[in-house]
Amino acid sequence: ACNNNVNCPEAQPWNDEISSVVMALTDGGTRLCSGALINNANQDFEMYFLTSETCLGGHEDWVFMFNYESPSCDNEDGPTDQTLSGATLLTHHHESDYALLRIEETPPEYFDVYFSGWDRRNIAPQNCISIHHPVGDIKKISYHEDYTVSDGWYTNDGTHWRIPEWDDGITEPGSYGAPLFNNNNHIVGQLHGGESSCDDNIDDYYGKLSHSWDLGLSEWLDPNDTG
Repeated sequence: ACNNNVNCPEAQPWNDEISSVVMALTDGGTRLCSGALINNANQDFEMYFLTSETCLGGHEDWVFMFNYESPSCDNEDGPTDQTLSGATLLTHHHESDYALLRIEETPPEYFDVYFSGWDRRNIAPQNCISIHHPVGDIKKISYHEDYTVSDGWYTNDGTHWRIPEWDDGITEPGSYGAPLFNNNNHIVGQLHGGESSCDDNIDDYYGKLSHSWDLGLSEWLDPNDTG
């Protein structure tokens, strides 16, 4: 009840980014994690999928479900037939809990996929949002006003962005790997985990894209080192 469907009017400025968010399922159909198609500096439509390292295991056989969302602001089930299968793990690291995979199949045009942009600068995002599939539910969006906090998963080592409190919406298991977007609509991290729930909407941790950059992510998102 405390989650927001992505086709509510207030989410419309994020329509493109909403189309980049995908749910990952096991080959047995278990709804596992969230993630996003992410662009690279060559802008060549490589099927790069950014998610959480925590989600890995059996990823070679994952099924990727696109556009699983209510067609309206009300809670209606979404389509479950827009799927692709198979992925190759390209790079990952535990410090910022990121994983980058390449989806092996090419989506048909009617999937209307979008490749989200990113910002690799270590600048605290403000007025940010996250788009995700909590517990494998239809796609949701969460809003945070004001600044995030530079923090860490075990210690305050600057590897994560912490959302002190969601202003509208939360995250749940199944949201792991979900992108965090800054107010310029760029990905700045992916969800590692946290404490938020409908009863207490506090403290979610997103591994920083800026920290992941020199841990292997740059080789794929900026392969020609354009800066």
